Amino acid sequence: MQTSKEVNNEIFNGKTKEPLIFLSHKSDDKKYGDALAELIRGLGIKKEQLVYTSHQLYKCPQDENIYEYLKKCLYQNVLMIFLWSDTYLESPACLNEMGAAWITKSDYTNMFIPSFTFNNPKFRECAVDTNRIGAVLNGDEQCKANITEFKNKILRIFNLCIDEPEWLFLLDRFIEQITSPEIKPLWVKKFIDVNNSFCAVINRGFQAIKDDYITIFKTEQEIEHYVATCEVENIQENGLIIAKLVHFSESDDTDMRTAKDEYYKKLIVKRGIYKPYKDSFKR
Repeated sequence: MQTSKEVNNEIFNGKTKEPLIFLSHKSDDKKYGDALAELIRGLGIKKEQLVYTSHQLYKCPQDENIYEYLKKCLYQNVLMIFLWSDTYLESPACLNEMGAAWITKSDYTNMFIPSFTFNNPKFRECAVDTNRIGAVLNGDEQCKANITEFKNKILRIFNLCIDEPEWLFLLDRFIEQITSPEIKPLWVKKFIDVNNSFCAVINRGFQAIKDDYITIFKTEQEIEHYVATCEVENIQENGLIIAKLVHFSESDDTDMRTAKDEYYKKLIVKRGIYKPYKDSFKR
């Protein structure tokens, strides 16, 4: 078994495995992380060459210790992407990833969510060079130019190529994703019995009308992993929506009746019907 000193010697002697991209982020910024992951994969990066712990395809493998796994990843020829946000600077785990990248002398690229506070004192105290130019993910022309430079960097490191029409499609898709309104979580408050029908109580603020169909999803999963489809039966004066569940998916009614608050906090609602086993979502 190699000692840590031997591993470090391999790093600095260039005897590392194939290049890897590590997307360091706070889970609160998943919207931007998901868009970056899709863009990176669209450039031809293999699934095993991307580490992005908020997505089931790129997260820590089952039965692995997450901290040991991340440490192993950082001991490769890794390109770090720092997805900066104010919440990132409050996360010990994120700061540890950044510190490890600094210790291992990893190359990195800065990405900033639009609401990031650049004069945050904690940002200026970071180990990495915070003066290095990065991309503010607001979708403007400067953002597009910076993302194009980022694309060129990845193609160069991984020896890939992409034709112009395909790249323009990827870029347009990326801009659409980062500029689209976020879906707020915590819409589902609880599940109850109403007149012997199992119903979902939707928090105030969701726009719906009677007989609307809505679908409940798990926020951390892809759209195919839905929980249930509902039909709006009643909108109360206080804004709460009572929606009758007409189709269950991964969880049956008994599970949802007894679920704890943590379960409901992972659910969101979208207008429309998701049709099981079909690639369609009627809006």
